Amino acid sequence: MGTTSARADGKPLVLVVDDDEALRDSLAVALERYGYRTSCAADGVEAIHVVEAEPSDVIVLDLFM
Repeated sequence: MGTTSARADGKPLVLVVDDDEALRDSLAVALERYGYRTSCAADGVEAIHVVEAEPSDVIVLDLFM
């Protein structure tokens, strides 16, 4: 099996990337309720900066932004 980058608190980090702020925030809230940590970005450039600052375990990406 591969390695995981879950943090010391055991919660994986999910990056949510979507240009629709309401959808992005709703998905982040739902993921947090299921025990994930989240970070958000409004576009690809912002997502790159977020990942450079703190690598994510999973990225949920809107392909049609």
